[in-house]
Amino acid sequence: MVNHATQAIADYRAAYAEGQLVLGDHASVDDVQQAMAGTDAGGKALWAATMAYGTPAFPDEVAHRYHYYLSSKILIAEFSEGRTVIVGQNLHWTVWHGCEATPDGQVQAVYYFDPKSGMSGRSRWKESEGLSLEGYAVG
Repeated sequence: MVNHATQAIADYRAAYAEGQLVLGDHASVDDVQQAMAGTDAGGKALWAATMAYGTPAFPDEVAHRYHYYLSSKILIAEFSEGRTVIVGQNLHWTVWHGCEATPDGQVQAVYYFDPKSGMSGRSRWKESEGLSLEGYAVG
């Protein structure tokens, strides 16, 4: 399995170095990142680095399953089995503990807890808008 955070950091560093080479050693971080965003590889590297959250360390006795893509079907199945789903977002993990779905099985909202901020609530989720993420079912 690829560690996405490690790859994101390597890609970011390469794109940053390329941007700095073009702009010069005295360019500010903001200027280099702006230049990066203007290229396909640099833009992807910036996005990936922003979303790089690493791989969680689970104790051996904690059952967990990695999903590279969280679909409505997967979320409903995991929640139905009493599992929580942890999702990497914005440089940290959030815990999803339930969802609302349409009768035809399309998840419309997820219930979450953010251990970083202590906030919890309901968040709109729509697979068709590309808001599906990778995550782990735990339990």
